[in-house]
Amino acid sequence: MKYFQLNIPKILNLSAIFFPLYFILGNFFINLFILFFSALGIYFYKLEVFKMKKNNPLFLLILFFIFVIISTAVESLIFNQDVYLVKSILFLRYLFFIFVLRVMIIKNHLDLKNILISSLFFSSFVAIDVIFQYLSGSNFLGFKKFQSFAPGIFFDEPIAGG
Repeated sequence: MKYFQLNIPKILNLSAIFFPLYFILGNFFINLFILFFSALGIYFYKLEVFKMKKNNPLFLLILFFIFVIISTAVESLIFNQDVYLVKSILFLRYLFFIFVLRVMIIKNHLDLKNILISSLFFSSFVAIDVIFQYLSGSNFLGFKKFQSFAPGIFFDEPIAGG
């Protein structure tokens, strides 16, 4: 009998399965997930993440990120605001996220079927909760409606799934 062995590609795949849940939980969890996913993926796949062929469409995406960093660097020199430069550099986490996803898809380490099933489940849950709030005046957790909206699953957030 083969026991369940947890390795880094399985951890990355499992965290990708819960990606729709992070959208429901909010912006902090999305950023935390992308940072965790990118760091762990770069650690596991090492330089393979950054290897590309000559005519790869990701070069356009890399040029976009370079343009954003250069334009904010110029703007920070003009207005003496380094905050925007730091934010644009931290924006690179999305580029690394795409690189790790690309390698996982190429190596067939990403289970798209389970990711799509979890997306269906979580989006259906939010949709049914919104309909339930509209019909009953409270959500699944029993929070009552106030003003023109009922609090979401995560307290007083008026945006469905937000």
